[in-house]
Amino acid sequence: HGDHPVMLDAPVSGGVNGAEAGTLTFM
Repeated sequence: HGDHPVMLDAPVSGGVNGAEAGTLTFM
């Protein structure tokens, strides 16, 4: 569950930091 959302949010957010924040928002 951790890798899938991160990989999808990473490119959308534009960074690893955004990916982490996007994961919390996505959930």
